[in-house]
Parts: sequence; structure tokens; C-alpha cells
Amino acid sequence: MIGTPGIEDTGTDDRQYFDRLKVADGHVWAVDDIANTETPLEIRSIGWTEGSTSPTRIVLHQDRGGDWHSRITYDSAHALHAAAAEMSRSIHAAGRPAVLSAGPA
Repeated sequence: MIGTPGIEDTGTDDRQYFDRLKVADGHVWAVDDIANTETPLEIRSIGWTEGSTSPTRIVLHQDRGGDWHSRITYDSAHALHAAAAEMSRSIHAAGRPAVLSAGPA
């Protein structure tokens, strides 16, 4: 399981949300604990949204299938960047390329 506890959001808008990533057998899955689903991802890059005072939510970008937003929000840029870097390392360890963005999504 990949994820860093933070401030949770129910994610009730039209975005696709994940609670954590699962990396198994060279594949990356977005796990949505609320909907009880696992969706395979082909992640192109990892970015984040910006809140009023700091970045708040990790965004996984795909060429197809739309973006996936972390349901967990982060109250500091440091915590968000650390979580995004850990996701990037895990995705790379599964043999999947994913560029860690230098800025917001």
C-alpha cells in the first residue's frame, strides 16, 4: 500500500479518486476504498493541485482514462512532495515510467 495519512476528503465531485495505489506483478492499480474498486492505471506523470496556501492533492495523469486524484489531501507542500516522490519510486520499481512533475497539475 502506498499512501500518506493526511486530511481526508470524500471526493464527491466528478473526479476519479483513489485512496492508495497497489503495485503488483508489474502493474499499478488505483484503489478506491469507498467504491471498493481497483482500476489499472497507465500513469504518464504525477502532479498536484494547489490549494489556497499550499499544494493539497496528488494527481496521476494518464494519456487515456482521465486523471486520478488522491482522496487524501496534504496540509503542507513538504508532505505532499514526499508522498508523490514515494509513489513515483514505487511505480518505477514496478517497471513503469512515471514522471514526477515539477509543478501543479
